[in-house]
Amino acid sequence: MPQFYMMLRTYNALIVHFSGMPRGSGATAYYPNDLEYAVANTTATRLACSTVKPYDVFGPSQSSNATGSVGIILAPRTNASILDVWPTDAGSSRSRIVRYVTLQECEDTITQRVGYNEWPVTDYEVLGLFVMDPMQVVGFQKLPDGFGGTVDMPVPVDVDLTALPPVLSKLPVFTFSAGLIAKAVPHNDLYR
Repeated sequence: MPQFYMMLRTYNALIVHFSGMPRGSGATAYYPNDLEYAVANTTATRLACSTVKPYDVFGPSQSSNATGSVGIILAPRTNASILDVWPTDAGSSRSRIVRYVTLQECEDTITQRVGYNEWPVTDYEVLGLFVMDPMQVVGFQKLPDGFGGTVDMPVPVDVDLTALPPVLSKLPVFTFSAGLIAKAVPHNDLYR
């Protein structure tokens, strides 16, 4: 894994699993439950991840380089932890494939990304929480369905870092700033 981590350092890239987005994947858990589950089940969970780097575009835009702006940073424990890689969205059916992935393939999905890439990952260490503006996740609002009932519609919901659930509040928080990976430090840690 040392060569793999060196390759990620070359691009200042992080492997991030973003809080569930209502795309074609049929996600059933949303923020914060989805991230809490991923933190608690690091060997049994298979997560769709993307690599992100400084100056990437985040948010709901079609040109974004990620499927969200709040997620957890992962470190695969072994080469076999990375189940496959694609330079673009792989779709939920393709992410079921498991094969040996080379270092060059991983690097190519970073340098040749189309929008965001996809890396299914299992057996990982959680390094921290990742946030970027806009710090939003998917929530739901009941709206009239036109037939006298209601339907749950996805809406963006702001994330407040001062009100994180206990599992997530224990994680260090990282972001990108001025082309670097930056760690957020609570004000209380500066003036004691």
